[in-house]
Amino acid sequence: MTLKHATHLANPIRSSDILDITGHPASLAVARHFLKRNLQRWGAPSVVDDMLTVGGELVTNAVDACGEICQTDQWQMNGVCKYIRIRVLSFSSTVAVEVWDRLPGEPELQSFDSTLLTHQLPTTGRGLQMVEALSMRWGFYPVAPWGKVVWAELEVSNQVVNA
Repeated sequence: MTLKHATHLANPIRSSDILDITGHPASLAVARHFLKRNLQRWGAPSVVDDMLTVGGELVTNAVDACGEICQTDQWQMNGVCKYIRIRVLSFSSTVAVEVWDRLPGEPELQSFDSTLLTHQLPTTGRGLQMVEALSMRWGFYPVAPWGKVVWAELEVSNQVVNA
């Protein structure tokens, strides 16, 4: 994947919210509640299901990244990464989610052969394909000195997102 700058940030932000969670898999439920609450508050119910899928995939990838770096990393507490940062933003006709983790490098969009039988398909590695399918655009940008932000933007159908 090539670097895709956060083009959504060129638009005026109407509202945003930030949540820091631990790198524990149980934090996914907290992240999904955070996303849903904000989208409902902003009057964007048409995009809740897609955002929960997209945001959930990005958070899951960040949790997986925490597992990779927190085995011996100083950013852990009791064997769990201290935090992953999630930011959700509303614009005039779109919403975006950004997920920051400490693992450097590009997110990898996996490919798979859809002609294989279901029992032969891998059980992981398709999350970014769902992100790509459900979002208007997505990408990532590096964050110095550690990590990256992976982001996705979704269109809100026929409405202006309230601040």
